[in-house]
Amino acid sequence: YRLMQQVLEDTPRVAPRVPTHISATAIRAGKQWTVAILSLSESGCLIRSSESLLLDAKIVLRFSLPKFGLIEIRADVGYQLIPDLGLIFNSTPPPVREAIASFVEGALA
Repeated sequence: YRLMQQVLEDTPRVAPRVPTHISATAIRAGKQWTVAILSLSESGCLIRSSESLLLDAKIVLRFSLPKFGLIEIRADVGYQLIPDLGLIFNSTPPPVREAIASFVEGALA
């Protein structure tokens, strides 16, 4: 995967990512709304959101993964491709990171 990524992408990612269509809930300042996770990796994701957020905005993202269940993770907005937002996960507990890595590896297999 890393070799293909280095050849095909201008700026290769730190962790492998996979395209997805996972429904999730975003939470910020007491407000909740539904988003779609378009791609996912151990270190972050790309979401489609009806709400616009500024760069570096902090949110909580809730979603479910098969074989793991509900995940709640803190993230910062790292980039914008309106209406899509690139999120960077932070303070990810090891079991959650492992669950996401397992999901990504399974999708790549």
